[in-house]
Amino acid sequence: MKKVFLFALMATAPFLANAQSTNEDEEEFIKESYMVIDTAKVVAEAEAYKAKLRPRIDSLDARIEALKEILAHKDDKLSDELLAKYSTIVADMKVVYNESPDKFASRYKYFKDFTKIEKAMSKGKVLPEFEFALRYNMKEECQKEVDALRRKVNHDNFLLYREIEPREYPQKEVYRLKANPNSRANIFIEHRDRSTLTDAICEYDEKLLSLGWEWIKKGKHTNETESYPISYEYRKYAEHPEYKVLRRNYQPIVFDKEGNLVRVAWMSSRSNNDIWDIIHKNLLILEYRKDYEANKYNIKSEDSDVQYALRNRLGYTDEASNKMMTALAKTMAQDVSSYDANTFKEYVTARRAAYKSAKGYVNEMLKLANVTAARFYSQLEKDHEDEYKYLYKIERLSDNSFKLHFVTYEMKPQYDVYVTYFGVAPFVCDYAIERVVKY
Repeated sequence: MKKVFLFALMATAPFLANAQSTNEDEEEFIKESYMVIDTAKVVAEAEAYKAKLRPRIDSLDARIEALKEILAHKDDKLSDELLAKYSTIVADMKVVYNESPDKFASRYKYFKDFTKIEKAMSKGKVLPEFEFALRYNMKEECQKEVDALRRKVNHDNFLLYREIEPREYPQKEVYRLKANPNSRANIFIEHRDRSTLTDAICEYDEKLLSLGWEWIKKGKHTNETESYPISYEYRKYAEHPEYKVLRRNYQPIVFDKEGNLVRVAWMSSRSNNDIWDIIHKNLLILEYRKDYEANKYNIKSEDSDVQYALRNRLGYTDEASNKMMTALAKTMAQDVSSYDANTFKEYVTARRAAYKSAKGYVNEMLKLANVTAARFYSQLEKDHEDEYKYLYKIERLSDNSFKLHFVTYEMKPQYDVYVTYFGVAPFVCDYAIERVVKY
């Protein structure tokens, strides 16, 4: 059943008359930048650091080998080759000694004087009391240092980097795709399990449907009242004095000064507008009627009183059924023969009683029929409970017509519903479902 209402209609403005919105939806995914460790740079820096460590490792390895060989011949006269190596080691240790004699002396026990070491060395000998210092240098210093360096060289680059550089790793900016919370698809996903889906889609599409007419929401206006030819309130905009914008449940409709429908600004949300409930109910009734006409569940095999009750529920204007039920009551009254009409008074009394009895019988019969009809209607509701449930997009086709795109829960196309608004009187409009396309 169509509903007639007053609306703040918008004019056929020069901005976007009969034009379809060209605004693109928000992208479903957007690029998001974030910082990550620049692994290539970490590896390069770590490898460069390792390269610096390797000469020191080689030097320490050579020194350890030299010390082993020297200590193996500590009681013998050293060869020229060994003596040269020994001389280098002594010179290195003397540098350390000169830098901190006390620390050197505490580290190398039994050490007394480099003069004695050099004197014994001039004879190709190792000073016996210097043996401990040589062994300590070899094991506690050279060997431990070379082991630590070798661990670093063999480490995973990230672990190595963490050990040698107490700062943040070098970073680089990268991009990834993330779900755009403002996209149509993600708004649908967020709201499809709630009663807020239609409101969310209406709000999303409002900016697209109002292109060129944004002044309806943002423009300066005054609220005016007229009482003839009908009483109505409207908004008057200083920028557009040629229009009168009426509102019903927050839905703006634009009329010209004569009351001709110009434009439906947008389709507002369900929470502010009972049109959605009416459209939804009418769309489902269309589906129920198709099932009835197709004799689903063999419903037409039911008695005529069930047909009558069901057709009433489905909104059929069925004068034949109404006449049938009236005739039935009258016939039952006329067929009553359980009285003796000896007098006119007795006849009238009997006729009235018979008619009352027949009417009661008809009412009882309709009650039973309504139960059956209600069961069938309830089954149809279950059969179609997921149809026209998920509004996905409202598309403007002209100033006063829209395409409502419904999908399944999984966002697969389901129906396209074409709705057109039209004027029925000055400053009064109605709408009609022009056609439904099923996917």
